[in-house]
Order: sequence, then structure tokens, then C-alpha cells
Amino acid sequence: MTLATQTVRAATIVMLALTGIGGGAAVASPDPSPSPPGLSEIDNYVQAKGPTFIADQQKLSDFKQWVISLPGIEEAGYVEQVNDAANRATKVLWKGPSPLRDTVSAEAKARGIAVTFSERPYSIPQIRDAIQKIDAKKQAFAALGFQVDGIIGVRDDDGSIAVEGHAIGGAAPDLPNVAAIAKQASGVEVRVKDKQKTTAAVATRSNDYAPFNSGGYMRREGGGTCSTGFSLRDASRTYTITARHCPQGNWYARDGAAYYGNEIRDSPDGQASLMSGTGSWYMFDGAYNNSAGYSKTVSGFQDVSLGDYVCTSGGNSGVHCNIEVISLRRWWNDGWGGAWQIEGYQRTAGQYAAIQGDSGGPVLMPRANGTVGAVGMIQAVLNADTNGCAPAHDLGANVCSPDVLFTSTRTIANSLGMSLVIG
Repeated sequence: MTLATQTVRAATIVMLALTGIGGGAAVASPDPSPSPPGLSEIDNYVQAKGPTFIADQQKLSDFKQWVISLPGIEEAGYVEQVNDAANRATKVLWKGPSPLRDTVSAEAKARGIAVTFSERPYSIPQIRDAIQKIDAKKQAFAALGFQVDGIIGVRDDDGSIAVEGHAIGGAAPDLPNVAAIAKQASGVEVRVKDKQKTTAAVATRSNDYAPFNSGGYMRREGGGTCSTGFSLRDASRTYTITARHCPQGNWYARDGAAYYGNEIRDSPDGQASLMSGTGSWYMFDGAYNNSAGYSKTVSGFQDVSLGDYVCTSGGNSGVHCNIEVISLRRWWNDGWGGAWQIEGYQRTAGQYAAIQGDSGGPVLMPRANGTVGAVGMIQAVLNADTNGCAPAHDLGANVCSPDVLFTSTRTIANSLGMSLVIG
């Protein structure tokens, strides 16, 4: 489905220039209001989940960071983890025997985490190689009436590589031959699924000023809206960031005059753009139209695994929680190149994970101390719905979905040689 009033950089990525007068202005950094009880969407979610769940999810995430920091861990066969915060347990996906299994098991025991191992058919190097080879066959798939929207490397399943896309040309695609070509090219088992087209979740809370919070809502001079991601810093200053597929140009507060600047360079990985405006260590909390500038302090990176639960905080639609991580190592091209995506799915019936206008916005994990961990940046939504997308600041022809793709904030920062702005 194509949604556009203007084309952005490439035909496969289009941007909807949103218009209209929306909810209340959001007061921003450097002195934002704390989120009062009962009005913070994140605090409501934490209360519903309970302090033990939140604390144990953070322990599992910290354990993952320890695991992936071990030298040679991917070459040893480590693939991923499936976390179960309700039971302070994790299932480690692994290919083949390795002494590092015992190292991981011992560390988990020392941290009070129950750990099991599940054998996988392919290692991360094999998955990476297979996906790149499948991605190189996109033109062959198109000739069979199938356009690839994403290639998924890791889910909690049998370990097959999943190719998802949609029909093109008006006829049903030849899926058996798509699967055969993908398997021959990659040498691995491949599942092919015909789904609706991936739609970029274009982003823009509405009246911030420098240094800018993450989760703010921006408008571009000449049309277009996007949201701000977690702020980064180098040795000399801080920066705000947004999604790379947001159009180039001068960006301002959605309902104000504050100048976010323009894109000064793209991240080599993670599909982000570094903005010339400065960034703060605060992230907007609450609904899209809160008028008090509720915020949370960003206290560090957070790495996620399958089974973890996260929240999004897009500028157009505000905070959405109870989003489960359901796939990793999913390859998606935003029009300027592919990158690994994380897929989250909204588990609260009737709610969505992101709406058009949220692209570039933060994906977070609540922490036990009331701060948030920086997980990722909203990039796109899958299986978009044009009905029932309210509430949001800008509505109109929006698309929304419970199914969201996002890139890793740590990956973005590392590829730029920068660090996270934390409070």
C-alpha cells in the first residue's frame, strides 16, 4: 500500500506530510516535568506488570549484554536468547557444542537465572551469509511476482530463514519457486510468506526546545513529519537523531518554532540520521497529547532478546507498551540499504505499536529504578491498518499496526563512534 503526498529519496519509501492542529504542547528539556502517578503510560504499564517482572527483565537483559560481550561468542555457536521474565529464566539458542556453553551456564546460575539450551540448525555467521545471498535474489523474486519486505533470521521456532513479502503485478506470486530459488542461493531451509507490504512508520511530542528530548514530534519545512530518537554524543557535544528514511531538510517542532536542524550524516548501520540539533537525556512519557511534558530519564543502553517486552514512544501517537519481541535478525531495506531489524508485536488487544508519524522515535525498556533503557529506533510497521488508528496528534490517512520493526540504538551509536546521552 502506497501512502504519500510526497516521495522521499526513493520510490520504495514514501512519506505522508501530516497536517492539522492537535493536542496540547509538550514542555521539554532542560527541565521537564516528572511523570505523576496515574498519568504516566510507562508507570501504568510497570504497575500492571509488577516490580518483580520489571526488575527480572532488566536482569535478563543485563545478562544478555554480558553474554554477547564474550570474545568469540558467535563463532562458538551462540545465536540468541528467549527470555522469560515471569520465571527469571532464559532459553539460549545455540548451534553445536562449545566450552562457552558451560561459561554461560555458570554465569546464569551465579545471577540467579534459570538457563536451558536449545539446539539451532544455523549459527549467526551462517544466518548472516544466507540472508545476504537471499537478498541478492530480489530481482529474481520480482520476476515471479513477489517483492521481499523482510528476511528474518531468528525467531523462537525451528530455525528456518523466513522470507516475507507481498504480491506485485496483480497476480498471485509463484511462492514455491521463490522458496526454491532462496534455498538454492542460501543453502538453508527457507519459509516464504505472502504478507501485506511493509509501510514506513513516518514520524514527528509537539513543542520541544533544545536540547531536544527523544520521542519529540517534528515537522519538515516543505512537508513531512518524523520523531526524534535517543540522543547521542561525541567528545564535543550532543545530537538528536531520527530515522534515515525521513526526508532531508530543515526540521522544526511540530507546533512550535524550535529548530531541530537538518541531517548532517547517516549512521553506517541502524538506518538513523544524525541531526544538527542538540539532544538531552530525557525521553517523553505519556499519551501523545499530554500537556505537562511528562518524561523519563534515559539511563543506558538495553539489549533485548526474544520474549522480552518493550514500549514505543513515538511523537505522533505517544507511549505503547506490552510489545513482545518476536523476531531478530530480520533484514529490511529502507530504500538506501538493508539493516538488521528487531520485530515487536503488541500483545494488548485493540492497541497498536506505532503509527505513521512515529518513525525515528524511541523503543525502550522500563527499568526498576524508574528510568528507561534505550533499546531501539522505530523504522516501519507491518500489516498496516488504515482503520482505528486513533488516538494520535495527526490522523488523516494514517496507517498503524500492532507489528513494528525497529533497529538497535546501540548499533546506531557504535556505527557512528558515539555514546548514549544518559542522566
